[in-house]
Amino acid sequence: MMRFLILLVLVYGCKSITPVPPTVIKVFAPTPKIIVSTITLPIEINLQEGLKEVENQVPLKFQGADQPCAGLGYSYIFERDPINFEFQKNEVFFSVSGGLGLDVNYCPGCHSLFGDERCIIPRLYGSCGKNGEPQRKLITKFQTSIQLNKNFQLEAKTKLTDVKLIDPCQFSFMKINVTNEIEKTIQNELIKQEKEIDQQISSVSIRPQLISAWEELQRPITLYEFGYLYLQPKSIAFDNINFQNQKATSNLQMTLSPTVLTNKKTTVKKTTLPTAMQQPVANKFELYIDVVATYDSLNSLINSSLKGKPFVIDKKTIYIDSASLFQVSLDTLGVKVSFSGYAKGVLYFKGLPQLDTLTQQLRVTNLSYTLSTKSVLLNTAKWLYTDKILTYIQNNSSFDFLPYLNIIKTTISENLNQELYEGVFLSGKLLGFSPKQVFIQDKDIMVRCLMNADLKLKIY
Repeated sequence: MMRFLILLVLVYGCKSITPVPPTVIKVFAPTPKIIVSTITLPIEINLQEGLKEVENQVPLKFQGADQPCAGLGYSYIFERDPINFEFQKNEVFFSVSGGLGLDVNYCPGCHSLFGDERCIIPRLYGSCGKNGEPQRKLITKFQTSIQLNKNFQLEAKTKLTDVKLIDPCQFSFMKINVTNEIEKTIQNELIKQEKEIDQQISSVSIRPQLISAWEELQRPITLYEFGYLYLQPKSIAFDNINFQNQKATSNLQMTLSPTVLTNKKTTVKKTTLPTAMQQPVANKFELYIDVVATYDSLNSLINSSLKGKPFVIDKKTIYIDSASLFQVSLDTLGVKVSFSGYAKGVLYFKGLPQLDTLTQQLRVTNLSYTLSTKSVLLNTAKWLYTDKILTYIQNNSSFDFLPYLNIIKTTISENLNQELYEGVFLSGKLLGFSPKQVFIQDKDIMVRCLMNADLKLKIY
């Protein structure tokens, strides 16, 4: 009985209120789900060397002859000019013009004399583009379709499309136009060049550059205090090739499984460059980023709003001396308020964190007294058990999260625009950065945000 009276005197004399802190469940936020993302890789392939080899491999001079005893006989020489290249969409057009010199002869019939065939009449001769006469102009045209194959090498398919004499050779004394015969002969010679052209163009490959880029993209990209970004490339697809001048351009689509880790993880499994898929995918880069605010930084904000504030309740004045936040569970935030004045002690509250996506403010909602605080107040200081304190603390327990978001957006934007290594540039534009979940942890509050970006990799 005496002990009870002493305790009663201490409680009421000092007016000290000391409820038991709520039980804390120390848990950490789960690892965010990895989103399958894609980035665009605009590539430029310089065809200058390949086309130069085409120029070198196509002969400058074509010669041929057909000299039967009876009928039309001829010999020709075609000397070409430099090849003219034209580019349209995914095709290359080669125009080869030049001068033609031609000797012809004609015999209406032959007979055999002692095993030797001879013309029955004196053979008739003629020429054009020779013997002091200007060469006749001949134009030939090739068409080459070019694509990337699954090993990132150019594949070419060349076809001779036209052989045409601009000013045909005609011999009036025989009324014979030998143009078709000559065109057919030269055409057969030029068809033999199709495979040579394909071989020279198909020697161009971007695989070495892509292997280097693939390896580099598996290295962690520092986000400074936010951790390390792992892009984790998974697959690659290619789009159609387009031509401009002597360059081939295309967009490769790379599939990623990006994630952010707080520390460098040496156990991240690296992969080799896979073969390309033939179906391009839609360009979309999404990534979860965890923005962390420590309780120390948040406590300074809440104290600036609450510390020293007087409360008058039933003509009794108390003052808030300090306030601090702590974890109750993964989704419940605790608020500890120390006060003095007419009474002194500690109050414990709990509430639910909620992030306003419009104002980017983190608020504590559904604030209530903890069970132990409620029990002590109802037994020792019922006048303190009031919604007035709840409302005031809840209204002053909001935090502007925008500065945290701005810092990480700036950091990410800077790190999405850099030279990964010589000749390979990563460029990105942040399109969206929106908070999705709030987690209450042991030492901080973590806001999980979804980042949307337009990410490109350029290879020079």
